[in-house]
Amino acid sequence: MSAIHERQWALVREREIREEAHKQRLKEIKNQTEFFLKKYESILNELAEDGLEQYIPKECDHVRNEINRIRNNMDALEGREVSRILGNFVRTLPHQAREQHRIAEEYQRLIQEEAKLEAERQVKKIQKEREIIWQQVTSNWQNKLARNLAFKKLYELKQQAFSENWDGQQITEAVDKIKQESEQQAIENEKNFINAVRGENEQKQKGELLKIIKTTNLPKAQSTQLQQKIEQASGENLTKIAQEIDLVHDEIIENEDIRKEMVKAVYQALKQAGFNVLNPIKQKNENGEEIVLVQAARPTGNQAKFRINLNGSVRYEFDNYKGQHCKEDMQKVLPKLSEIYGVNLSKERVIWENPDDTKMDAKPINPIQTNKNIKN
Repeated sequence: MSAIHERQWALVREREIREEAHKQRLKEIKNQTEFFLKKYESILNELAEDGLEQYIPKECDHVRNEINRIRNNMDALEGREVSRILGNFVRTLPHQAREQHRIAEEYQRLIQEEAKLEAERQVKKIQKEREIIWQQVTSNWQNKLARNLAFKKLYELKQQAFSENWDGQQITEAVDKIKQESEQQAIENEKNFINAVRGENEQKQKGELLKIIKTTNLPKAQSTQLQQKIEQASGENLTKIAQEIDLVHDEIIENEDIRKEMVKAVYQALKQAGFNVLNPIKQKNENGEEIVLVQAARPTGNQAKFRINLNGSVRYEFDNYKGQHCKEDMQKVLPKLSEIYGVNLSKERVIWENPDDTKMDAKPINPIQTNKNIKN
């Protein structure tokens, strides 16, 4: 036969077994919850080690409080439920911490940038104020030479003052010191320049005066005396010597004009007396003085020479004569100078004569020579 039956069963110890199984399950839940709580604490520790906990301190405190509450104030089942909710919250903490860290860093960066900008604005403001002070104390210099002399020092001072953040008083005092030094140096430079120019002008003036003396027909003694005066003179004395030389030079020019008339008179007088007259020439005499020589001769060999000086004296020589013919020619020439050309011969001084010369070809050691002063 076959049969299918259905019946209810129950153990006598069912309640005891069920209670024991329930306790065991609660213990497992509690252990499992503790595992997760430790995991949550590990996350909190990592945040602390990474320095991120400071950005979410309330959240971290909340997690620790909940962990303590689950451990101490909740049964396994309630603890499991709260732990499950807490786990979802804990898993968001690293992201929150990193985001808060990023926001904090960005905020700090913005603060630093703003602080830097503000510092730059303050520096620019101070620099502008310092630049105004600098312009005020350096732009009112009356002595331009002193300003130019101080250029390098002022440049270096400005670099130092601006880099070390000097105040207005420090800048003013330092610039005033440089200004005083530069003005004193400018005065000394101007003095040296004036002295140098004066010395250069004196040397140039001396050179010009010496040149005038060399090109002017002065007596040797007078020329030497003036040269010595020029070499030893300076300043006003040199000006006085220049005036003296101008007077002497003017006198020489005048004397030269007068001598030219005398030369013309002698030239014409000799020609009218029958002499063949050479062109006058200038030459130096034994004293180094410039004289004009007028030479003339007759076909018979008679000769006449006139040496005309600037000082108003004339030396004439009649040579190669026989007997008294020398005096005859002198009488033909000399009176004409006075009668026709207005030349007065005075203070005659006979240097040498030989009245007994009877041979035309005989040449005495010194021919007839006579010095006379000329007056036109």
